[in-house]
Amino acid sequence: MIYLSGFVGFLLVLTAEARVGNSSELNFCTETEECLLFDLICRTDDYEVFINNIADMQVYVRSYGGWMMSWTDKNQAETLSSALKSAGAEFDRSFHYGVGYNSPMMVFNRHNEVWYVVQDDPVCGSSSEEMELSPIS
Repeated sequence: MIYLSGFVGFLLVLTAEARVGNSSELNFCTETEECLLFDLICRTDDYEVFINNIADMQVYVRSYGGWMMSWTDKNQAETLSSALKSAGAEFDRSFHYGVGYNSPMMVFNRHNEVWYVVQDDPVCGSSSEEMELSPIS
């Protein structure tokens, strides 16, 4: 049994046969390693989730669908960077944010974004001036 410190974890041993069971069932999967283990909740206070408050910032955003993989993130960041350079925008080129809004279990209608932080004044008007903003659910 593998427990990922305070993290809801999944372990899948790829075989022709796989059984599913809660990893707290100690006798489940003892006769074979071909099973899927999952933990529903963490039972300790050792969580590895951190809340990091950052100052307000302005960002240039490019939205895209599909799965967020390293190569799609890189491709979308390069596309946004090229468009910003063409527009004469000043932005921090040293890093970008990759933002995913969906559960890994959601297959269709996924929403991802890449962000570059604006330096100086943005080259376009604020989107909050043009439309009413609402939280993404």
